[in-house]
Amino acid sequence: MILFALTIFFLALGIKNVLFLIPLFFVAVYLFKKKNTKLWIIFVIAISIFLIVIILLNIPPSSYALVISCKNNYAIVMSGLKRFYIDIEGKDIDFLDLIKINGEFKDISFQTLEGEFNFQRYLYNNMVEQEIIFNDFEYVFRNPIRIKSLMSWLTQNLNSYGKYLISSLFFSINIDSQCRDLLQIFNVGFIFSISSIHLYLLNKIIVIILKFFRCKKAELISIIALFPFIYLQQFKVSSIKVFAFCINNNLLNKKYSRNQVLALLLSSTMIFNLRIMFTTTFYYVFIMSFLMPFVFSSLNLIKKRNKKYLVPIVLNFVFMPLTMIYEGQYNLLNPVVSLISTFISEILLLLSILMIFFKPLSIIINFISNIYFGMITFLGDYSFSLYISQSIIIIIIITLIIISLYFLEIGFFKGTGVTLFFIYITVFIGASPLDSYLSSYIAFINVGQGDSCLIHDHDKNILIDTGGSIYKDIANDVLMPFFKKKHIDKLDLVFISHNDYDHNGALESLSNHIEIDKIITGSNFYQENIGNLIFYNLNRYDIGSEENSESSVIYFYFKNRYFLMMGDAEKSIEEKIVKDNPDLNVDILKVGHHGSNTSTSELLLSSYRIEEAVISVGYNFYGHPSDEVIYRLNNYNITIRRTDKEGTIYY
Repeated sequence: MILFALTIFFLALGIKNVLFLIPLFFVAVYLFKKKNTKLWIIFVIAISIFLIVIILLNIPPSSYALVISCKNNYAIVMSGLKRFYIDIEGKDIDFLDLIKINGEFKDISFQTLEGEFNFQRYLYNNMVEQEIIFNDFEYVFRNPIRIKSLMSWLTQNLNSYGKYLISSLFFSINIDSQCRDLLQIFNVGFIFSISSIHLYLLNKIIVIILKFFRCKKAELISIIALFPFIYLQQFKVSSIKVFAFCINNNLLNKKYSRNQVLALLLSSTMIFNLRIMFTTTFYYVFIMSFLMPFVFSSLNLIKKRNKKYLVPIVLNFVFMPLTMIYEGQYNLLNPVVSLISTFISEILLLLSILMIFFKPLSIIINFISNIYFGMITFLGDYSFSLYISQSIIIIIIITLIIISLYFLEIGFFKGTGVTLFFIYITVFIGASPLDSYLSSYIAFINVGQGDSCLIHDHDKNILIDTGGSIYKDIANDVLMPFFKKKHIDKLDLVFISHNDYDHNGALESLSNHIEIDKIITGSNFYQENIGNLIFYNLNRYDIGSEENSESSVIYFYFKNRYFLMMGDAEKSIEEKIVKDNPDLNVDILKVGHHGSNTSTSELLLSSYRIEEAVISVGYNFYGHPSDEVIYRLNNYNITIRRTDKEGTIYY
């Protein structure tokens, strides 16, 4: 089964990068040398099933769709083996409904700013690339057990905090983004909505109670009792994992090893979702589960009788490098908050079950939820996060983790200790500003419909425009989290190309959050030197009263490339720049005015040999970027890069 899972795993990764198929070659060589017919059959079956799934995924969908996941205002449906997103706001659609819909298929497009939860990537990693736009539908089968109705009934007497926690524990549905963001500070949201740790506790409690009453079928009944919870969580992978372990441990007397059970679950899950290894589910359910034996090996070094309360703390420290790699940060209070959160989840689960029969218990649940989120809010204000730099350090950490696991496996604890020491030293190096001083890059930051570009050259930081939005504080919500991850605590220079809100709207807030040495607004400068960088303004023409005509056009050389940042300058400005600078070298063009047809003229594109064009754009009502500009860029074979499609763009 482990061979089967590994084969499917590397085949799935091979879709993204053919280099991942190389391990399969070595597996085939190994099997050839072993001459084991049984293993060869498993290997061939795995490849055959994978190919069948690929073929089935390319079969066109029908008008019939099964709801396989239902959230607050959207659902994921399956037609054939293909998955689609549907908006169910105001529609009575629930889990396991079989519906007939006729609608328009459309590629999914959701705006996500830098640092925000990327919902589009989440859907893509769950094999959802299109949505179905429809008005009417009809039931082929209407599931009589309505999960959303049950959730509404169970949480009707709870406050917002209580509703969030109980909905996460029972139904794995997050109904409040503010609560989710609070838990994200300490990376503990998974305890309530992903890990299903509380189901282990529930199973043990049921077994203990039944055995107290001398029930001979205690293990069987406890497993049957788990099934309603697994259903309410819409057959979530983590809850199925708990179910599988309970069957293996209680009914089959551990006939199969832990890794065999995980391999079976992983391989069957991958068949239905070939991209699961890129999801949080894979990290929290499979990676952590595979490493758990090594965690308990570490606990054996602790000379203390009751060690189970140390498990969440040890788990946090062992998985700290992986958490930093996946989340990009690690809060130093994580171990303590994780221990408290695990305890709270167990109490709330038991209270909510009892609340079904005794409604006044909702008062206690509300009280505990208020205390818990009050603690999270308080600690969040006084906590300290380590932000790891995404560089070669990550590769070092992963290598050291593998070495550490090897030492644990062979029982060489001294070697494990030394390796773990180097892992954490590496983590703290990655979390220090050292990497920032050693690196140079330019980042076109995804601020939505606006412009913001950071030039980082070792200890120098220059920002061109800040972006701006009337819906959120771009400085506090987007720029500052980005700067913290990059270990940037000061800006040497901020250029504001002109005074349009989508270019300067976040400046005031940004000034309150970070030290800024110098600010230059508009086109009233010729040359500015910062460290080894020289910035030229090519728009020194007074030809109009409109703000866009006064936009600076910044030109500079950085990392062996010439960059031309057009701001919102219009075609009349482009014409004068080309006339006065006919021999200008331009490798990267920051397209003017977010791709509006008022900029990026035929003259500009034909005059310079431009390799790539960056369009900083988000969801808008202006039609940016215009089809005319896209056509012109394609006509000159210029690679187009867009922040609304790629996110933050690096050079």
